[in-house]
Amino acid sequence: RIATIVGGMSLAKQERVLRQNPHVIVATPGRFWSLVRQGEDHLSDLAASLRFLVIDEADRMFDRGHFPELKPFVDMLCRDKGDTTRIRKKKRQTFLFSATLMSGKHVSCSSKKRKRKKKQQHQSLQSPLLGLMEKIGLRGKPAICKVERKNENIDEPEHELDSAVKSVQLPQRLKLTEIMCTDRDKTYYLYYFLTQYKGRCLVFVNTIAVLRRVSAILQHLQIQGLSTLHANMQQRQRLKHLDRFRSNENGVLVATDVAARGLDIPEVKFVIHYGIPQTSETYVHRSGRTARASKEGLSLSLVSPREVNQFNLIKKTLGIDSKISTFPVDTAYMPLTKDRVLVASQLQQVMHRVNSKKADKNWLAENAEKAEIEVDFLSNREQETYISDKLQKEINRLSKRLKLLLSKRLVPVGASRKFVTVNLDLLPNADKVVTARDFFTNSRNAHDDLKKGKKKSRKRQRR
Repeated sequence: RIATIVGGMSLAKQERVLRQNPHVIVATPGRFWSLVRQGEDHLSDLAASLRFLVIDEADRMFDRGHFPELKPFVDMLCRDKGDTTRIRKKKRQTFLFSATLMSGKHVSCSSKKRKRKKKQQHQSLQSPLLGLMEKIGLRGKPAICKVERKNENIDEPEHELDSAVKSVQLPQRLKLTEIMCTDRDKTYYLYYFLTQYKGRCLVFVNTIAVLRRVSAILQHLQIQGLSTLHANMQQRQRLKHLDRFRSNENGVLVATDVAARGLDIPEVKFVIHYGIPQTSETYVHRSGRTARASKEGLSLSLVSPREVNQFNLIKKTLGIDSKISTFPVDTAYMPLTKDRVLVASQLQQVMHRVNSKKADKNWLAENAEKAEIEVDFLSNREQETYISDKLQKEINRLSKRLKLLLSKRLVPVGASRKFVTVNLDLLPNADKVVTARDFFTNSRNAHDDLKKGKKKSRKRQRR
């Protein structure tokens, strides 16, 4: 019997599941530790009855500021382990899993002078694995099982790192690409990619504010199958959005790093880094959402000038500088693409102002009622009515303009808009209205375009 214990779900139902004495418990630290503290019968004697302790994403679990409930639970197991009066039924075995768990080996400095300067630092330096062992209370020499690709060093150049040996790997069939652009142009290229290439796509952003802005713009642009995922969502809402994303083979999920680990969503073809991550480990976990189970995948990084140094550091740390190529963009589509995105961005900004004013007014009225204070909302009523009417007219104007732009087919500049030069019999649901995304992506493949772009760049270099 297997039980699932997670936060945000019914506590009474999970208590009933534990009364059935499951053999395997898959749990999140917060809810599991709360049930342990409540004194559930099935969890009362874990120190003596627990045979296997498996911690997935171990490096993230024990990071400072993350999952504080895990430390008291591990301390409880270590404390009871040292108690000689207790009789242990079985010997416990602990497993640590992570795609970015360093092996702890360090490259020696090339200069003797640097060796002398950093001798004390290297002596006291511990790898993340040794640090985790100390936190969990493990002793002795652990058995390390590292999953590597067969004959991985044949085509891969060796890179010496000053900090640690590269011990993290990206999927073998993952294509790494980048587009250098400004912060404002990121949304243009994102919309271009989503309209040109079909397939399940995961878009990663760094903050919730950026997520709300990007998702609102994409929603105005009528991107089908759009969902969001971030840390401030309730558990039920997260599961609902994930199910929606899984059920749509062309779905788009805009998410923060909460979706970078622990999710195994099948058939994710593309991962787009709208915001460059802060660490190389996060880049590995994000990109690892695609190209799973020996399938092809593509990772696209939208790099702004202020993110160039950070992205170069990630490439150097992972040793992938020579593997990242520039993603080819058909510039003939960009003028029409920019017109759409620009109007959608303006519409999002105006609607954001309207919603902010409503939220501020509701917050003031709610807190005034709690404090038993009378607030006169009639003094500025005429001015507020004028502003709201003006904003509503702007919303209507932008909505009509965007609707007109979306009604036109997204075709290259200079191409005829009257005739379709594609065999409609090859298109799915040809009897229905064909959207721009369906029309242009049936015979277009991101991997094929990438290969063509590499061939063109080679010809230019020869010339």
